[in-house]
Amino acid sequence: MPSPFPTLNYWCRVQRDLDEVAKLLTPVFRLSECEFDAENLFEWFESEDCDGRTWNVSRKHRQGAPDFDDRLRIVLSPVPEDETSVGQKLADTLLCLVSFGEVTYVRGDQWDYAEQTRFTTSAEPDAPPNGGPATRLGNSGAAEGPPSVSSGR
Repeated sequence: MPSPFPTLNYWCRVQRDLDEVAKLLTPVFRLSECEFDAENLFEWFESEDCDGRTWNVSRKHRQGAPDFDDRLRIVLSPVPEDETSVGQKLADTLLCLVSFGEVTYVRGDQWDYAEQTRFTTSAEPDAPPNGGPATRLGNSGAAEGPPSVSSGR
């Protein structure tokens, strides 16, 4: 049976818990009320924006504490037509580097992240003059993510 992956997703590493991430993203992306949940390994929230796009934001946790070493994965379904605008808003809102690219399920809780575009905050000194994507890159390595999340273009 073929895998539904790869999918196009955003991801970043941010030292904020999911509640704080939701509070930051809600006014910027006009998200509806966020619904939080967790299982043994992953925690996440789901919401919908004013355009009807579903948001699933997730990462690993360790006995209820956020695993800040894990990537925060942001799955939008459907994937935005203009991923650059959304990626830049994410970087500026979360104040961190945000990547966009293909995420492929490997097995268990392992995922492969192939970065296509990287967004830096407009406030960072190395940000490009127009505030757009800094670089287009190749594979950024394997990592984990929630196996239950899927989206496609």
